[in-house]
Amino acid sequence: MAHDLAPKRHRNSRDSVQTFQVGLVGSAILATLAFAPQDMDEDKAPRWDYRLVTDPSQSDLDSLTTDGWEYAGYLGRNARGQTNDDVLFKRRPR
Repeated sequence: MAHDLAPKRHRNSRDSVQTFQVGLVGSAILATLAFAPQDMDEDKAPRWDYRLVTDPSQSDLDSLTTDGWEYAGYLGRNARGQTNDDVLFKRRPR
């Protein structure tokens, strides 16, 4: 039976505290960077026009696309859980 001759290093509480402190400082730095307020002028902020279309047909979709509207999402359920066929479109104002 072979034995490992290298000395084994046991972790003590000081190592655990230091590891915790490094993790805590790293998390604080990441949180500061992630949630730091970013200055954005109102002129530079993206602005969109929105349009809600109920039960769009293919011809409706074609005309919206030629007018510059982009698909933004399907609003399949309202706050009460009732289903509908509302589709949201967006475009940059002209």
